[in-house]
Amino acid sequence: MRVVFLISAISSDNTGMGGHYYSARAIVSALIAKGVDARLVVLGDMYPKAYDDIRDQVDFIQFSGFGYLSYFRRVASLFKTINPDVVHSIDNKSFFIARIMSLVYGFKLVLTKPGGPNPTTFFPYCKDMVLFSAENMEYFRSKNKFRTSRIVHIPNRVEAFQTDWVRIDEIKRALPADSKVLLRIGRIGEAYADVIRQTGNLVRYLRARDLAVVGVVVGVVQDAELLKELKDEYSQELAFYSDDRYTKNAAELIELADAVVGTGRSLMEAACKSRALLTTLAGSQYPVIVDEGNFQALLATNFSPRNALVGFDDVGNLNKLTTLFSQNMAFIAAEKFSGQAAEEYFDLSSAVGRYISVYEGASVQSVFGLFDVLLN
Repeated sequence: MRVVFLISAISSDNTGMGGHYYSARAIVSALIAKGVDARLVVLGDMYPKAYDDIRDQVDFIQFSGFGYLSYFRRVASLFKTINPDVVHSIDNKSFFIARIMSLVYGFKLVLTKPGGPNPTTFFPYCKDMVLFSAENMEYFRSKNKFRTSRIVHIPNRVEAFQTDWVRIDEIKRALPADSKVLLRIGRIGEAYADVIRQTGNLVRYLRARDLAVVGVVVGVVQDAELLKELKDEYSQELAFYSDDRYTKNAAELIELADAVVGTGRSLMEAACKSRALLTTLAGSQYPVIVDEGNFQALLATNFSPRNALVGFDDVGNLNKLTTLFSQNMAFIAAEKFSGQAAEEYFDLSSAVGRYISVYEGASVQSVFGLFDVLLN
């Protein structure tokens, strides 16, 4: 079986370092390890920084902003050369190209919405869909437009990755030696501003109770004004690392931390290193500990800023957080739960068979009415 993973990289949309880029490369790598002929193809006006270290494994067709017909010809030439059985698109823009090309070459189509909130406007029809979150699955299954779609929920997974002790040591040298490290890895922009504030608030709260804790934020800057605001607000609580040396393959820095405030993929990566897990909670001043009691509810929203817990006890959560950072046995229990969650829910190798089943059963049907294609 020959599978192409198709993803767009548009400079006006993102930084080329979002979690879905890493998810795509991880899935491709896992498929190859299982004997599938899988390739990663990027379409857009920039090459994703997330793929700088695997340039020889990526086909990149750059769009300069002019010559649409010429661009389509170049894309068509690549598809003709590869001759895929399945094209799996990871976003709507790349799916539009895949739909057009499937009319010519007749390959099967699969579309993934890689987490995020439910659509509020148009979303293209696809017969075969893979969704990372239960929240998205419930939404699409409830819509009449997708009543004939085969919708599969495969939670986002991560593959094994190395730890970069050189970069970790660089950061450690700038931190208080006797402090526990609370780490946040994620973009520094409005979408995740509250997550960073919750991280800083927790460090401040714990320090006020004479607990030695320091916060570290590693992330690409999407909003320079916000970064300045956060640095001013949390100058004593948080250390920021935003240049490429630290943001590229930032997961390799996770073992710097004792605990991680994770969202989506960053939480899953932290679990794979058995770090104590915290995540954001909508409307809260502080992050919440991820434990057996709330895991499924938080997984349903992909550990995102949309997280909500029925009957949440803010005082009880702060007591748990204080216990975590003050008692070693609480840390040991949190790390044990984290490792178990990674093994059961986040290990990519255990999901490869499900992806292969999706591809084997996928449909050649390429369009759902001309109007839907044009809206795409």
